[in-house]
Amino acid sequence: MTSIIIYETDLAYAKIKSIPIDNLVQFYNTKDIQKIPQEKLRAWIGVRYKEIGIVSKNRIRTINAVGWRGNSVFAYYDFDEKKFNGSYH
Repeated sequence: MTSIIIYETDLAYAKIKSIPIDNLVQFYNTKDIQKIPQEKLRAWIGVRYKEIGIVSKNRIRTINAVGWRGNSVFAYYDFDEKKFNGSYH
C-alpha cells in the first residue's frame, strides 16, 4: 500500500508539471500569484491545502524554484537545473 506522503508527493509533482513553464517563470519573476492558473494554485501538503510559492532551499542546498515545500513533501520546478523535482522524506 502506498503511503500518504508518497501519494501527496505524486499529486503535487503532477500538478507542478501541468503548469506551463512560462507561467512559473512569470510568477517567479513578478511574485504575482495570478500568473498561475487558479485551479493549479494549491496542493495537499501534509494536513494543509497549501498555495504554490517560491522555494528557496531543499534538503541539500539553496535553490531558485517555484512549487510546494512541506515537512515531508517537495514538488517544485528548479530554475537553475531547468527541471521538475518531486521528493519526500
